[in-house]
Amino acid sequence: MFRVILAVALGASVVGCGKTVTTAPPTEPPVLPVDPPAPAAAHEMDPAKHAAPATPASGNLGGRPFAPGRAVIEGKALTFRQGTGFFADLQIAIYFAEYNPSEAKKVVVNPGQKWHEATIPSLHVSTRKGEDLPNVVFVNDGYAMTLNLAPRANGKVAGNIYLCLPGAGKEFLAGTFTADYERQLNDPPEPEDRPYIAGKIAHTGKPKQSFQIRYAGMPAAGGDIITDMVGIQLSEKGGLFGVRSTSFAPRVIGLRPGKMGEEYDCSRLPPGKYFVVARLDEGPPAWKLVDVAANAAIDAPLTIPSGATGNLEVGVPVKTAGQVQAIPAGLKLDDPTGTFTTSISGALNAYGNVADGKASLKNLAPGRYDVSLRSGTAVYRAEATVEAGQTAKVELK
Repeated sequence: MFRVILAVALGASVVGCGKTVTTAPPTEPPVLPVDPPAPAAAHEMDPAKHAAPATPASGNLGGRPFAPGRAVIEGKALTFRQGTGFFADLQIAIYFAEYNPSEAKKVVVNPGQKWHEATIPSLHVSTRKGEDLPNVVFVNDGYAMTLNLAPRANGKVAGNIYLCLPGAGKEFLAGTFTADYERQLNDPPEPEDRPYIAGKIAHTGKPKQSFQIRYAGMPAAGGDIITDMVGIQLSEKGGLFGVRSTSFAPRVIGLRPGKMGEEYDCSRLPPGKYFVVARLDEGPPAWKLVDVAANAAIDAPLTIPSGATGNLEVGVPVKTAGQVQAIPAGLKLDDPTGTFTTSISGALNAYGNVADGKASLKNLAPGRYDVSLRSGTAVYRAEATVEAGQTAKVELK
């Protein structure tokens, strides 16, 4: 399930130039001191008695234990989240009136303070049971909190918190945390987002067309192929709705408006080889194969071609229920298991299931392809040339 952040934006399109930049690794984030010995946390509405324990922030919320798996700062919001689904199982979001991540911040809220009398953060408290939609309660005052935040470093913000909510449930959250700092949707990648691939996307898309960016990656350290994607519909005004996926955080992928056109970024990637694809509807895609080193910042602009696509009809010499895959010719992948090839063909929509001894691959960009089919331990291959508006035919061997 994708966790997606949306914002409205407009943009035109131009193409940038390619370059790779590397720098020395950033320093680790500072850790806020906690005065030992801190007593065991409990519901305490007097901030003068708050002493955050030196253990990871935990407490109770909605009658259940609350041990956030992730803390995030985005814009002026600090969010503590428990659960891995699209909606959090338990969540507290703290919205500041002002926040500068480059500076330390301390906030003390007394339950006697009123939101209209003092600039205190507002809280959005969310609880969820089973598959129901979350129940969100807005808490503007009547709570007690002592919160300390260190300056941002290496994309993290260290802190400690003692937060107690009003009510008979004696809900609270107390302890230390390190929050991921997420740039806002319209911001370009920052040094702590490295390694990343980013660039402008040139296209001739029209309003109401779907617009998509995705990647398939083969990490240098081994393991499974990794993928992610986001898509949106172009607006009536010619721009797009900005979008970002954090489904596989800390990895993120997003589309955003740039000063001169739409831009994308695939950020916080593990080093490896990545195949990046951008496309409009079912038209021909733009793609690049990129080697990503540790701490790299890679500018990889994409130009989505206009014009007609072509089709490919593939003859299969064996009786199988497998899948025929096509990838651009000449990629020279070190892919003995074929899993990266499968992911690339999937990103391109360049595959077809075998039926009656053949497979049909539709809406391919004109060009040369390496075509393959795996059946048990055997691999059948062919090369094919696809032309716009035509259906090419090839036999696997």
